[in-house]
Amino acid sequence: MGNKPSALSQGSAQDVSSLFNNPRYSDLTIKCGDRTWSVHKNIVCTRCEFFDGACKGGFQEATSNEITLDHDEPDAVHALLEYIYSAEYGSQGHEALSLHVEVAIIADKYNMTHLNRLATEKFTQCSANIARDGGTNPSPFTRAIALLYSTDINALQGIRDCAMEVLMKHGDKILPYGRPSALRLLVVDTPSLAADLFSKFQEQAMKQFDPQAQPQPDLGKARTVRGSIP
Repeated sequence: MGNKPSALSQGSAQDVSSLFNNPRYSDLTIKCGDRTWSVHKNIVCTRCEFFDGACKGGFQEATSNEITLDHDEPDAVHALLEYIYSAEYGSQGHEALSLHVEVAIIADKYNMTHLNRLATEKFTQCSANIARDGGTNPSPFTRAIALLYSTDINALQGIRDCAMEVLMKHGDKILPYGRPSALRLLVVDTPSLAADLFSKFQEQAMKQFDPQAQPQPDLGKARTVRGSIP
């Protein structure tokens, strides 16, 4: 458990995904914030160790058939449950980048390795929009970076690497020289982000002078927890 939902025939997969948040035959309710989801134990408990454990033995959830996730983001919980039912999750709007970070965080928390990988892939694809729009709307990217560097979990390293690549390739548009920006202030206020950027600049400079040079160990991996920037 904790990995990608088992492969099913196309018809079976559609049947399972059609049950997502469908009260028909539901025997378990998930609550987060002001949102609720009607789910099925034989689906969520066989695909996520956390739900399996919560519904076993003498836990309150096993008798109440209700699980409350107080410390998670509702949109991330929705994505997690949607993934359990369909091996996919939807993401639209300007805050898709932040959603992918939140999904990677919750995937790590509940040991959903393949969901973490999917969130990283989606973040990478979404980041390509930074190049296409020429960095004209960096605010969603800035908020995603703030969230990304507000935690130190190792599972976010793939997304951090992607974010660094975007900054290295399009930094002149996202961090325009001589102009104040929320992202520039975030770099100043977040030592771990500044350290990652410095390492990337150092690595790039070394490659220019010596293509065979190996990158030096990153000494700035200690993460400093910071709040997000609006």
